[in-house]
Amino acid sequence: MNTPTASEHLLKSLDQCVVCGLCIPHCPTYPISQREGDSPRGRIALMQGLISDKLGDAEHATDAIDRCVGCRACETVCPAKVPYGAALAEFRLIGPSRKPKAGMGERLAKSMRRHPLAMRAVGIAARLALRIPNRRFKSSRLGRLARYAAGPLRKVKAPQEPVTSQGPKGSVVLFPGCVVPAMAPATVTAAQTLLNRLGYGVVMPQRTTCCGALSLSEGDLPGMTRNLGAVDKLAADHPDSPIVSLAAGCSSQVKLYPSILPLTDAPLAWTTRFTDFMVFVEQALAATDCRFVKSDLKVAVHEPCSLRHGLKQGAITENVLKVIPGIKLTALPRSAPCCGAGGSTLLSHPEIADPLAQNTVDALLALAPDVIVSANIGCAMHLQAELRRRGSAIAVVHPVEILADALSD
Repeated sequence: MNTPTASEHLLKSLDQCVVCGLCIPHCPTYPISQREGDSPRGRIALMQGLISDKLGDAEHATDAIDRCVGCRACETVCPAKVPYGAALAEFRLIGPSRKPKAGMGERLAKSMRRHPLAMRAVGIAARLALRIPNRRFKSSRLGRLARYAAGPLRKVKAPQEPVTSQGPKGSVVLFPGCVVPAMAPATVTAAQTLLNRLGYGVVMPQRTTCCGALSLSEGDLPGMTRNLGAVDKLAADHPDSPIVSLAAGCSSQVKLYPSILPLTDAPLAWTTRFTDFMVFVEQALAATDCRFVKSDLKVAVHEPCSLRHGLKQGAITENVLKVIPGIKLTALPRSAPCCGAGGSTLLSHPEIADPLAQNTVDALLALAPDVIVSANIGCAMHLQAELRRRGSAIAVVHPVEILADALSD
């Protein structure tokens, strides 16, 4: 039996679509343009046409596909079970090449992903740059990068106890990804504290390591291959430990990798040990007597699409935070649209990202919270930038920061 080519494999997945259109009301980008090409059904047709060489205008078709935020809400409601997330990933790796993104904003973004110190330096410069009353700069890619890199860099609390690498329940590899260490160091500290209290030693990567999701969103297969090799080495150094991700976007993307045909030769055995922090902690809390102090904090829960649709964990943040006595939790409906951060959309497609952020923040502020939680760093940065634009002092934090603050002595 012949092994299917990547194109044949992709077309087989796309051909599962029955063109019913039930996905369209759930797509966050379609209401913005009201164009069929900005719906899941339209994008599937465009991908089919491009892979089959039946479309002449590849550039415009590819642009429409690129405007997809990758939320996978369509996948959740699809009666034909089209594997849209994996199909979109395959298309980005084997479809028509897009225009190279070589501007200063793109180069800085890549440098920031590889070097946390560069990210912090850009953050300081960004806070100064955003004071420049230049509308053209602020709407440029470089200006948008500054908008996200500008913080807030919350003060990092020292761990309540010294961080240990061995615990009575073994150790875990805490995978912060390429953005969290620089943009949300308090999240890393809180995760170390909580995991130690739950009985786990914590091992951290010695170098910044990307899961490959951002390289994939840019169609950069060589870059992705380097990323996957680095994670494979990290996993090989700790063969008996689960790899616990602090970014739900990483967790969701990694779980797709084994089903993406162009990656079948990549080292992916470690993906079976890769789990999201919220999933791991929910299970760990159920098996421990870890105690938390009473809190009267009012928390608005933003459940990222990567948890809701990618990992099928639609209520996990609420379920985990309920262990804190007295905490007041309010959440957006599970059917709420994407916030617009998806992959590199927040930088590359402001016409999509910004209206979605505005709608999400409107809904979150209507809940009148003291703080907002989101388990994905991209979403948190995107929502925080919109809150900052409005002059709001409400912080967006990872749920682990709420848990660590509530640990009893």
